[in-house]
Amino acid sequence: LNRIKSNPRIYLVDIGCALGAGTAAFIEKILTLSKEEISSKPIEIIAVGIDTNLYGYAVYKKLMEEIQRNVSEYNINLEFKAINEPLAQATLRTISYFQSKLNDENTSVNILPHLFITQLDVASSLTQEELQRKEREKKLKALGIEPDTEAESNQAFWQEESLTFKRLLEEIPAENLSLTTIGTKNLEEFIQDQTDSKQISEN
Repeated sequence: LNRIKSNPRIYLVDIGCALGAGTAAFIEKILTLSKEEISSKPIEIIAVGIDTNLYGYAVYKKLMEEIQRNVSEYNINLEFKAINEPLAQATLRTISYFQSKLNDENTSVNILPHLFITQLDVASSLTQEELQRKEREKKLKALGIEPDTEAESNQAFWQEESLTFKRLLEEIPAENLSLTTIGTKNLEEFIQDQTDSKQISEN
């Protein structure tokens, strides 16, 4: 976080944002920095929260609105976008949103100075296809038939999430990148296979 002194504009993607705890903790950390550690300029935080769960999305949005009002007195400008869509569509919207920031006529940057991506597996929302699969398995079990596609489905699910990270890394240029995953052992293995791990600063 000390790097924000030279360019106090931060982009944050919170995948599986649920109740917004990850984004809130990040902002709280910035509030604990001393004046010597941060710039005298206003700190800009552009946050995107992704969750396909409607209730998690609603709580995140309300929490960000409250934080947005409260941090302005600390010289922090918070701009956020809450996305309640399946992972693939949400990824496209996130990429488009950040690319629009790069093309903003009021800025001269062609690369994001600081990009933080967080993923909390226990809050990660399943895709619509995954929900349909689970419903199908439930019906099969009710009929006395044991589903036999669990391994393949789980692998496909983790692969989808890893490819989401891959696309974000490839299509959103960032000078400083930090990727934090919590409770995502399976996802980490796919990320290593699907992405250039040298781009990732481990946390």
